[in-house]
Amino acid sequence: MKTKLIFTTLILVTVVTVARQITPFQGWDRLEKESTDIDIVNCGKPTPPYPTINGPASDFSTGVLAVLKGDTNVSSARLWSDYKLQQGENYLIFGYYDSGIYQAFETYRVIPLGKDFSTSLIVGKSLDDQIRILFKLRIDHLNQQMKEEQEEKQRLEEGLMK
Repeated sequence: MKTKLIFTTLILVTVVTVARQITPFQGWDRLEKESTDIDIVNCGKPTPPYPTINGPASDFSTGVLAVLKGDTNVSSARLWSDYKLQQGENYLIFGYYDSGIYQAFETYRVIPLGKDFSTSLIVGKSLDDQIRILFKLRIDHLNQQMKEEQEEKQRLEEGLMK
């Protein structure tokens, strides 16, 4: 009986692990091509932890703001990811949609867009132009964040020199 339980547990762990493969980043062109769904979502509330051995780091309800690629025609869904999602934030997701859940486990599949993002920036543009605009927006946010963090670092270093 004990052997049967161990065998069943090993099979379950293998199935869960195989179902969730993490792949290394292989370039934006490949990611765009292989992602069945590319969407912009707004994170709502976190959902209770999903009871799996190899579950996502983040599990949030989301509102779908825009579908850039894919056949998904929903206004809300759950999002599973290893990216540390934040409630109220908007994200560009390169992932897969199935049974009410977007899966974008690898952190590079999730691009933060901030709280104040507006889809009007990308309306009427091609997929490539939309993605370029969104990447530029994220780069601008990162540059501002790095500037602010550099200023803080300098203040703290001055405090160490006194």
